[in-house]
Amino acid sequence: YQWSDTNQAFGLPTVLQAGTPRGLTSTSASSYVSTPDAAANSLTGDMEIQACLSLANWTPGSIDLFGKTTGTTQVSWYVVLNGSNYPFFAFSPDGTPANLRYLVCSAALPFTNGQTYWVRVQFQANNGSSGCTATFSYGTDGVSWTTHQAVTSGGTGSAFDSTSAVQVPGRNGAAPTITPVSVYAFRMLNALTGGVPVEIVATDISDRCLERARQGLFTQFE
Repeated sequence: YQWSDTNQAFGLPTVLQAGTPRGLTSTSASSYVSTPDAAANSLTGDMEIQACLSLANWTPGSIDLFGKTTGTTQVSWYVVLNGSNYPFFAFSPDGTPANLRYLVCSAALPFTNGQTYWVRVQFQANNGSSGCTATFSYGTDGVSWTTHQAVTSGGTGSAFDSTSAVQVPGRNGAAPTITPVSVYAFRMLNALTGGVPVEIVATDISDRCLERARQGLFTQFE
């Protein structure tokens, strides 16, 4: 309890949360979090994207996890589990779907349905061998990572600097509905070796995201 000199009384008790962080669970197409386009999240070259997620079914047969893409002219990048449940990173150098480049893994993530994991994608626009590389990793704490696969594509490349919002889960202004997705955290870094992280979704999304939504930092929260 905290004393208020103004009211001459003790205020409401402060409750400290313990245990498992709560998250946003996406159960409809409108259940997602997004943040507007800004210089801080307009990453085009080397980038690192991390998300703490739980899927009721980690092998749903194609699901959009997160991305920065809208329509047919404002496509930057996105991350998806494809129909074979393999993760892939896609980016467009000119903002159009027609010129999307795909870096696709050849194996599904070794996850258990209903469990929470950190997923990381590190995109290297120029890998030094006339190509670009997306390295997919996973973990349980957002600190220690196990490499899943590194996928290389011939020719260097950078993502288009679109005006789209960054969205999780889903993309193009719609959340996935094939299976419930819970989101606990989402980070973007502007280089593979570090940089300034853009924390789109706070660790405890139920509390901090609601507060940031009130501050106008999020365009969607349900």
